[in-house]
Amino acid sequence: DIAAMLCYQAQRKNPFKVSELKPARDPKKMNRNERRRGIREDRQRRNSRKRNDERRGSRGRDDRKPRQEAGMVSYRIEVGRNHGVKPGGIVAAIAERTGMPGKVIGRIRLHDRYSTVDLPENMTKTVFQKLKNATVHNKPMKIREV
Repeated sequence: DIAAMLCYQAQRKNPFKVSELKPARDPKKMNRNERRRGIREDRQRRNSRKRNDERRGSRGRDDRKPRQEAGMVSYRIEVGRNHGVKPGGIVAAIAERTGMPGKVIGRIRLHDRYSTVDLPENMTKTVFQKLKNATVHNKPMKIREV
């Protein structure tokens, strides 16, 4: 058989060593120390990223000052992450209720129990009254100025 002969000749030139192959370990068959080593390596990778950021002088997200665009006012609404709200849902609720385009709505910051939204300062009182009655995910917004 020609194919078998070619395989044999290739094997003679580059012998295949079983010891070079390491089969992937099944996590269920790993002992406690091996599992911990994997967790420790992940933790070390995360810590090295933090150290690199510190060396470069970059600050973390929490250290940043909240920036506000000119001509915008921050409002607090009483729905947040715990209510399953996403920024798109807030934009949709405001745009649907007031008729203002989504582009006009500024920065949205989600917190656990509440969120803040930047809206234009030239918003009329009637538009603000419409927002007071608006709901997001069937929760009343209870909007107020920050």
